[in-house]
Amino acid sequence: MKTAAIILAAGKPSDIKTPKPLIHIGGKSMLAYEIEMLKAVPVDEIAVVVGYKDSVVKKHLENYRVTIAANRHFSETEMLDSVLLGVEKLGIKPDRLLVLPADTPLVSEKTCSTLMEADCTIAAIPRYNGLSGHPIMFTAKALRLLADYDGSNGMRGFVANNADGIAYIDVPDPAICMRARGDKFIEQLTAYEIERRTDGRLHAEIEANLALGVTVMNAELSRVLNLVESTGSLQMASDCVGISYSKSWKSIKNLELALGVSIIESTVGGKSGGKSQLTAAGKYFLRQYDEMLKDAEKLGKWLFSQYFSDETMQKIQKLG
Repeated sequence: MKTAAIILAAGKPSDIKTPKPLIHIGGKSMLAYEIEMLKAVPVDEIAVVVGYKDSVVKKHLENYRVTIAANRHFSETEMLDSVLLGVEKLGIKPDRLLVLPADTPLVSEKTCSTLMEADCTIAAIPRYNGLSGHPIMFTAKALRLLADYDGSNGMRGFVANNADGIAYIDVPDPAICMRARGDKFIEQLTAYEIERRTDGRLHAEIEANLALGVTVMNAELSRVLNLVESTGSLQMASDCVGISYSKSWKSIKNLELALGVSIIESTVGGKSGGKSQLTAAGKYFLRQYDEMLKDAEKLGKWLFSQYFSDETMQKIQKLG
């Protein structure tokens, strides 16, 4: 059985200028979460449909092996149109296809696997506590029908017209209903990501900061610098991480002062506007720091297991 997935990342957000798929939740972009999850399912091919600020999103995707489809009329079209564009770009004809909006980043691998195995003729839709969510899994038959559908009421209309072939699958996954639609929901996603990652249990959080009198490098600035490299914009990178441009700029200047080298270079004006990028020294420094961060996380887990094992926690409870 051939399987594929389409991530819908073409739309323009109503409240911000930054492409929503690049916004960070718990240290990674929403797109990164979805691509990594889909590769783990696994699916044979992943297509990402881009539109708003497509050049920036494409650059962010350079390190991922995905197929890219462009919806140049994203402001005038609907979800159904992006799905068809994605299907057209796929290198395979899938027997089963997952369709996932880019702003639903924390859906579990288990949910997607369950949908892929669902017994249905048209589509499988996940449901949590009675609420339908994403992704939707379409069969090969559904894709043939979609290609000939007249588009009435978009994807909702297609689902309604083929109700007999739709299976609603109950899953223990609240993330199917969690979409990043405004600051409130991004905060909700961030809190859920921490809970999911830690299993809701006590854990160690190790900070690997670099300091020279004051902190000059931390995980937050690492995310900003990585996004500068993938977006070419310090403003956009700051927006994605959720901090002000002035804070990012000040942090970078403090770091450059501590290192004695420039780590970012910017150009202004011109036909395409200004651009920021990391210098060779900045790229090398960031690579080294990110490797240190990974080792610090491993060290934190090991230290916690040494000092707060299950046996130790039981003893603490007994002493209480």
